[in-house]
Amino acid sequence: VWIGLAMLAGLVLGRLVPGLGEALSAVEVEGVSLPIAIGLLVMMYPVLARVRYDRRAGRWYVLMSNIAVPNRYLLAVSSTATITPSTTWTIWFWNNTRTQNGAGAVGCLGDYPTLGVDEDALYVGVNQFCGASITSILTFDSTSVYVLPRVALLGGAGGAPSVFQFDGVLPNDASAG
Repeated sequence: VWIGLAMLAGLVLGRLVPGLGEALSAVEVEGVSLPIAIGLLVMMYPVLARVRYDRRAGRWYVLMSNIAVPNRYLLAVSSTATITPSTTWTIWFWNNTRTQNGAGAVGCLGDYPTLGVDEDALYVGVNQFCGASITSILTFDSTSVYVLPRVALLGGAGGAPSVFQFDGVLPNDASAG
């Protein structure tokens, strides 16, 4: 639906604003069309975020990650069950410390995050793709799971929650896990 609406808006704008196509084509950085890059980011960004509602606590969890090697995860927890302009969010972040094959200096990008919650914890699963940088070829290394105790996320333990990282849950053939 989201992508269809964006395409429809582009077609309508192209018809209503003469010369828009040529003007947008002229905006390039290093041979990359800036309007197309921004449009792709806007369309893809909702897919990169994960949202879960905790019925027991009446809170929302929003998980996002940046695209870098190594990357960082950001977790926001709502103050209430209903999201309004006055809802406050508590935000934490942690770094991806996985390295290729579990050793060495080559970092990893934790991609395709999943998010689950139960009465004990919040669980985040990611596929780790490792390489020298985001512009290099990244290869699948393993799957990691992060566990964050729920009581700390809801304010019962005070301070930032502990993040327990389990690497190599599903290693590839070459990874030591």
